[in-house]
Amino acid sequence: MAFPDSFGDWTKSDSATDTLAIYRKGDDEALSVVAIPRDQVEGFYDRIWEDTSKHGEITCGKLSTSANYQCVGVVAGHGVLVSGSSETAAETAQILTDLLAAIADA
Repeated sequence: MAFPDSFGDWTKSDSATDTLAIYRKGDDEALSVVAIPRDQVEGFYDRIWEDTSKHGEITCGKLSTSANYQCVGVVAGHGVLVSGSSETAAETAQILTDLLAAIADA
């Protein structure tokens, strides 16, 4: 799976691979993106996350050990998991929505 070099205000770091990318926005914000098997998207993360919520086709939640939200979605048959520093699930879901659109357009 190919991650875009940038989307919105986010720019991919040089350490990206086909399954992992780190994006940065300014000096303080970072976003971790991982390609996961499609079959892990439905329900898998609901079992390990707390405070889960749906945002359209995107599911978000957080681990009990983290204050930050993670979101998972699907594009072109691939699962994509995003972990960032956003304070709300809705913000993280919007970032993932933008990323999925950029991947689909690539």
